[in-house]
Amino acid sequence: MSLKVELKDGKMLIDIGDFVNMLPDDVKKEIAQHLAFQHSIIKDVIDMAIHGETETGWWIGHRAKDDASSFPHDIEWARREIAKSKDEIAKQEIETLEATLQKRDDEINDLKAKYLWR
Repeated sequence: MSLKVELKDGKMLIDIGDFVNMLPDDVKKEIAQHLAFQHSIIKDVIDMAIHGETETGWWIGHRAKDDASSFPHDIEWARREIAKSKDEIAKQEIETLEATLQKRDDEINDLKAKYLWR
């Protein structure tokens, strides 16, 4: 694969998809790890995996022209992983919320005992 470079107004323009596809997998992974903590990135990945498209209309078919060998397998794999883990994730989230509510109730009861029930 070659990288198409265009010169326009003294700037060098490249297609980001072509550029990323030319990178070795270890470099792609390192870039992804740096981006993985960005809310907008996480949201787009989750939207793509769950809904098949992002909020701005990018859909899984955009990827097909870039890397037909993995499309749509990567998204389908992500969907299966989410489906397999959703019950455990939901359980953990509910337990966290319950613990937070219990802590708040305990703090309220401590304040009541300290200030109201003298």
